[in-house]
Amino acid sequence: YASVEQFASVAGHVAQDMSPEEFQELSEHVPGLTEAAESQLRPLMEIRHIHMAFRHALEDLQQAIEDVDPSDELQLRSFAKQVRFLRMMHAAHSQSEDAVFLPELRKGDREFAEFIHGDHHTEDSIFYELLCDVEKLCTASAEQRPPLMSKLCSRVRSLCGHLLRHMASEESRLLPRLEGHYPVLEQDRLVREGRRKIP
Repeated sequence: YASVEQFASVAGHVAQDMSPEEFQELSEHVPGLTEAAESQLRPLMEIRHIHMAFRHALEDLQQAIEDVDPSDELQLRSFAKQVRFLRMMHAAHSQSEDAVFLPELRKGDREFAEFIHGDHHTEDSIFYELLCDVEKLCTASAEQRPPLMSKLCSRVRSLCGHLLRHMASEESRLLPRLEGHYPVLEQDRLVREGRRKIP
Protein backbone atom coordinates (compact mmCIF):
# COMPACT_ATOMS: atom_id res chain seq x y z
CA TYR A 1 0.00 0.00 0.00
CA ALA A 2 2.96 2.33 -0.46
CA SER A 3 2.39 5.64 -2.21
CA VAL A 4 4.07 6.31 -5.56
CA GLU A 5 6.59 8.57 -3.78
CA GLN A 6 7.38 5.96 -1.11
CA PHE A 7 7.70 3.26 -3.75
CA ALA A 8 10.11 5.40 -5.80
CA SER A 9 12.15 6.32 -2.70
CA VAL A 10 13.02 2.68 -1.92
CA ALA A 11 13.34 1.38 -5.50
CA GLY A 12 16.79 2.88 -6.04
CA HIS A 13 18.13 1.35 -2.82
CA VAL A 14 16.69 -2.05 -3.76
CA ALA A 15 18.37 -1.84 -7.17
CA GLN A 16 21.73 -0.99 -5.60
CA ASP A 17 21.56 -3.75 -2.97
CA MET A 18 20.57 -6.61 -5.27
CA SER A 19 22.48 -8.33 -8.02
CA PRO A 20 21.29 -7.49 -11.56
CA GLU A 21 19.76 -10.97 -11.86
CA GLU A 22 17.85 -10.67 -8.57
CA PHE A 23 16.60 -7.19 -9.47
CA GLN A 24 15.50 -8.42 -12.92
CA GLU A 25 13.54 -11.27 -11.34
CA LEU A 26 11.92 -8.94 -8.80
CA SER A 27 11.06 -6.42 -11.53
CA GLU A 28 9.12 -9.08 -13.41
CA HIS A 29 6.79 -9.40 -10.38
CA VAL A 30 6.62 -5.71 -9.42
CA PRO A 31 5.28 -3.52 -12.24
CA GLY A 32 6.99 -0.16 -12.47
CA LEU A 33 9.95 -1.08 -10.25
CA THR A 34 12.51 -0.51 -13.00
CA GLU A 35 11.10 2.94 -13.86
CA ALA A 36 10.89 3.89 -10.17
CA ALA A 37 14.47 2.79 -9.58
CA GLU A 38 15.71 4.69 -12.61
CA SER A 39 14.39 7.98 -11.21
CA GLN A 40 16.48 7.32 -8.08
CA LEU A 41 19.58 6.04 -9.87
CA ARG A 42 19.52 8.59 -12.71
CA PRO A 43 18.11 11.92 -11.42
CA LEU A 44 19.07 13.67 -14.68
CA MET A 45 16.39 11.62 -16.46
CA GLU A 46 14.10 14.45 -15.37
CA ILE A 47 15.77 16.68 -17.99
CA ARG A 48 15.05 14.09 -20.67
CA HIS A 49 11.41 13.97 -19.54
CA ILE A 50 11.17 17.76 -19.83
CA HIS A 51 12.65 17.51 -23.32
CA MET A 52 10.08 14.87 -24.19
CA ALA A 53 7.31 17.24 -23.13
CA PHE A 54 8.87 19.97 -25.30
CA ARG A 55 8.96 17.61 -28.28
CA HIS A 56 5.24 16.91 -27.88
CA ALA A 57 4.54 20.63 -27.55
CA LEU A 58 6.51 21.33 -30.75
CA GLU A 59 4.49 18.68 -32.59
CA ASP A 60 1.32 20.40 -31.35
CA LEU A 61 2.67 23.77 -32.49
CA GLN A 62 3.39 22.49 -35.99
CA GLN A 63 -0.08 20.96 -36.21
CA ALA A 64 -1.63 24.18 -34.92
CA ILE A 65 0.02 26.36 -37.59
CA GLU A 66 -1.19 23.97 -40.29
CA ASP A 67 -4.75 24.30 -38.98
CA VAL A 68 -4.76 28.11 -38.64
CA ASP A 69 -6.91 30.08 -41.05
CA PRO A 70 -4.83 33.25 -41.72
CA SER A 71 -8.02 35.29 -42.24
CA ASP A 72 -9.32 34.37 -38.77
CA GLU A 73 -7.83 36.71 -36.17
CA LEU A 74 -9.27 34.66 -33.28
CA GLN A 75 -7.37 31.58 -34.47
CA LEU A 76 -4.21 33.62 -34.86
CA ARG A 77 -4.56 35.02 -31.33
CA SER A 78 -5.09 31.50 -29.99
CA PHE A 79 -1.94 30.34 -31.80
CA ALA A 80 0.00 33.30 -30.34
CA LYS A 81 -1.16 32.28 -26.86
CA GLN A 82 0.23 28.78 -27.48
CA VAL A 83 3.57 30.29 -28.60
CA ARG A 84 3.74 32.58 -25.56
CA PHE A 85 3.15 29.65 -23.19
CA LEU A 86 5.87 27.59 -24.89
CA ARG A 87 8.23 30.58 -24.77
CA MET A 88 7.60 30.97 -21.04
CA MET A 89 8.34 27.27 -20.43
CA HIS A 90 11.47 27.49 -22.59
CA ALA A 91 12.69 30.56 -20.68
CA ALA A 92 12.21 28.88 -17.28
CA HIS A 93 13.99 25.71 -18.41
CA SER A 94 16.84 27.60 -20.10
CA GLN A 95 17.40 29.91 -17.13
CA SER A 96 17.57 26.98 -14.72
CA GLU A 97 20.08 25.21 -17.01
CA ASP A 98 22.14 28.39 -17.37
CA ALA A 99 22.20 28.94 -13.61
CA VAL A 100 22.81 25.37 -12.43
CA PHE A 101 24.19 23.04 -15.10
CA LEU A 102 26.29 25.32 -17.30
CA PRO A 103 28.61 26.51 -14.51
CA GLU A 104 29.42 22.84 -13.93
CA LEU A 105 29.89 22.21 -17.65
CA ARG A 106 32.20 25.25 -18.02
CA LYS A 107 34.70 23.57 -15.70
CA GLY A 108 35.37 20.89 -18.32
CA ASP A 109 33.99 22.09 -21.66
CA ARG A 110 33.71 25.86 -21.72
CA GLU A 111 33.20 26.03 -25.48
CA PHE A 112 30.18 23.71 -25.41
CA ALA A 113 28.73 25.54 -22.38
CA GLU A 114 28.91 28.85 -24.26
CA PHE A 115 27.33 27.18 -27.30
CA ILE A 116 24.37 25.99 -25.19
CA HIS A 117 24.02 29.41 -23.54
CA GLY A 118 24.08 31.16 -26.93
CA ASP A 119 21.52 28.71 -28.27
CA HIS A 120 19.14 29.64 -25.46
CA HIS A 121 19.32 33.30 -26.51
CA THR A 122 18.88 32.44 -30.20
CA GLU A 123 15.79 30.38 -29.43
CA ASP A 124 14.24 33.16 -27.38
CA SER A 125 14.84 35.56 -30.30
CA ILE A 126 13.06 33.16 -32.66
CA PHE A 127 10.12 33.02 -30.25
CA TYR A 128 10.00 36.83 -30.22
CA GLU A 129 10.15 37.05 -34.02
CA LEU A 130 7.44 34.42 -34.29
CA LEU A 131 5.13 36.47 -32.07
CA CYS A 132 5.91 39.59 -34.14
CA ASP A 133 4.97 37.67 -37.30
CA VAL A 134 1.62 36.69 -35.77
CA GLU A 135 0.95 40.31 -34.82
CA LYS A 136 1.70 41.47 -38.38
CA LEU A 137 -0.70 38.86 -39.74
CA CYS A 138 -3.47 40.02 -37.43
CA THR A 139 -3.26 43.58 -38.75
CA ALA A 140 -2.47 42.78 -42.42
CA SER A 141 -4.81 43.28 -45.34
CA ALA A 142 -6.23 40.24 -47.15
CA GLU A 143 -3.69 40.46 -49.99
CA GLN A 144 -0.75 40.75 -47.56
CA ARG A 145 -1.70 37.65 -45.59
CA PRO A 146 -0.55 34.77 -47.87
CA PRO A 147 3.15 35.78 -47.93
CA LEU A 148 3.07 36.62 -44.22
CA MET A 149 1.50 33.24 -43.47
CA SER A 150 4.22 31.54 -45.49
CA LYS A 151 6.85 33.41 -43.47
CA LEU A 152 5.14 32.42 -40.22
CA CYS A 153 5.11 28.73 -41.21
CA SER A 154 8.80 28.97 -42.10
CA ARG A 155 9.55 30.55 -38.71
CA VAL A 156 7.72 27.75 -36.90
CA ARG A 157 9.77 25.15 -38.81
CA SER A 158 12.94 27.07 -37.94
CA LEU A 159 12.06 27.19 -34.23
CA CYS A 160 11.14 23.51 -34.08
CA GLY A 161 14.27 22.45 -35.94
CA HIS A 162 16.49 24.58 -33.73
CA LEU A 163 14.95 23.31 -30.48
CA LEU A 164 15.08 19.67 -31.58
CA ARG A 165 18.77 19.96 -32.50
CA HIS A 166 19.49 21.77 -29.23
CA MET A 167 17.81 19.12 -27.07
CA ALA A 168 19.55 16.31 -28.94
CA SER A 169 22.88 18.07 -28.40
CA GLU A 170 22.26 18.43 -24.66
CA GLU A 171 21.21 14.79 -24.38
CA SER A 172 24.26 13.52 -26.26
CA ARG A 173 26.89 15.80 -24.67
CA LEU A 174 25.72 17.68 -21.57
CA LEU A 175 23.79 14.99 -19.69
CA PRO A 176 26.29 12.11 -20.22
CA ARG A 177 29.07 14.39 -19.01
CA LEU A 178 27.17 15.31 -15.84
CA GLU A 179 26.10 11.69 -15.27
CA GLY A 180 29.67 10.45 -15.73
CA HIS A 181 31.27 13.13 -13.57
CA TYR A 182 28.90 13.45 -10.59
CA PRO A 183 27.71 10.79 -8.15
CA VAL A 184 23.96 10.18 -7.95
CA LEU A 185 23.44 12.34 -4.83
CA GLU A 186 25.18 15.29 -6.48
CA GLN A 187 23.10 14.82 -9.64
CA ASP A 188 19.99 14.83 -7.46
CA ARG A 189 21.16 18.05 -5.79
CA LEU A 190 21.69 19.71 -9.18
CA VAL A 191 18.24 18.67 -10.41
CA ARG A 192 16.58 19.97 -7.24
CA GLU A 193 18.51 23.22 -7.47
CA GLY A 194 17.45 23.57 -11.10
CA ARG A 195 13.82 23.01 -10.11
CA ARG A 196 14.01 25.80 -7.56
CA LYS A 197 15.07 28.23 -10.31
CA ILE A 198 11.82 27.64 -12.20
CA PRO A 199 9.14 30.18 -11.21
